[in-house]
Amino acid sequence: MERLYDIVNLSFSYAGRKVLELDQLRVEWRQVTAVVGPNGCGKSTLFDLLSFLRRPDGGRLLFQGRDATRVDLAPLRRQIGYVQQRPYLMNLSVRDNIGLGLKFRGAARPAIAAAVNRAAAELGLSPLLGRDARKLSGGETQKVALARALVLQPEVIIMDEPFTYLDENAGREIENWFRAQREAREKTIIFSAHERRRAEALSDRVIELAPPSPAGESVP
Repeated sequence: MERLYDIVNLSFSYAGRKVLELDQLRVEWRQVTAVVGPNGCGKSTLFDLLSFLRRPDGGRLLFQGRDATRVDLAPLRRQIGYVQQRPYLMNLSVRDNIGLGLKFRGAARPAIAAAVNRAAAELGLSPLLGRDARKLSGGETQKVALARALVLQPEVIIMDEPFTYLDENAGREIENWFRAQREAREKTIIFSAHERRRAEALSDRVIELAPPSPAGESVP
């Protein structure tokens, strides 16, 4: 199967302290990949790198066969839908939050409306489109952020700890979405989770991260 990401000897440091160190990591095209590991192992940092929000300090990060450490990251960033652990929504309606990225890209109003309606229907958000997005529950906020990513039709959806702030019902709804995506094989999905059993149930492959060893600290 074609590789979407191919990582070799990747590292990243904050303030001289190495927070991520990976010898090798491969993510296959149109698979669901789960990343598990304890707090401090670098999951969020890895996702920042895979979303092209940061550049690694060392190593190689290939995306679709291209070395992403040596090119302009902006075009690559447009291919990624990144839903962070605690998504930020604007003080707008749910409808306008979902369509915001398309508006920034200059899409026509009818196209925005159609894309928003499709994403909202997929995630059960249609009854909430007129609501104030800042007054939603944690589960509703997570789904709006996911819909906001989906309308941009990215190649990859990356979700950082999507189940952390969800109640049981919302968690079940997101799990069902993962299962549907895994069956459809239309996108590459990467997500992190604390519970290995849930990660195994929802993914094609589980990758376990460990914190860098103290000996791996970078030298200022």
